[in-house]
Amino acid sequence: MELADPELAVLWHLYDSGPREPIVLLDDARNAPPPPLLRGQLSEEHVTQALASLVERGLVRLWSESELEAEQAKWESEKLPRGFGVDLDDLDVGWADLTREGWRIALNRWGMDRRFTSYDDSTPGVLVIYSESPAGCMTERDRLTYKIDNGQFYTYGLIPQPGPVTRVGEIENLKGWWYNRFHLIRPGYSAKIEYVPSPAD
Repeated sequence: MELADPELAVLWHLYDSGPREPIVLLDDARNAPPPPLLRGQLSEEHVTQALASLVERGLVRLWSESELEAEQAKWESEKLPRGFGVDLDDLDVGWADLTREGWRIALNRWGMDRRFTSYDDSTPGVLVIYSESPAGCMTERDRLTYKIDNGQFYTYGLIPQPGPVTRVGEIENLKGWWYNRFHLIRPGYSAKIEYVPSPAD
């Protein structure tokens, strides 16, 4: 599918940073477009038209209240674990987001060489790592263990965690896990880190 430069800029920011208010998305697309585009190369009118075009073509959606309620119900019934990319707190009514087709196109364009690793930090003092390979899981487990032990880890709620790590689990097999709302990694691997959490958690 052919996409114009302003459409690529909008799609890139949703792929790279996730859903957001349209006004913020359009500002980002204009001021920090993906290479080889340069800052100031796209006008406000360009990116506004690009967002409308992407919605019309089914690559981007603007969430309605009923759609968000249906999405919440769907994920409440999901049995496979999920990484932080499925965080429904990142969605709000009127926000722009990729559709499944938009995700597929963005992944094919910018992410085919990526390795899928994520984690879930929703339980204070517990970090569950997910990866598509045992090696990726081990690497991320060791990296995050070091960060926690050295006071360099923040949860996705941006709360600093003092550590230290109290237990590092072994790599375990999973039937699958969700990288984001569009992409299921199957099979998968998991490891758990337990640590002393911040009292603010």
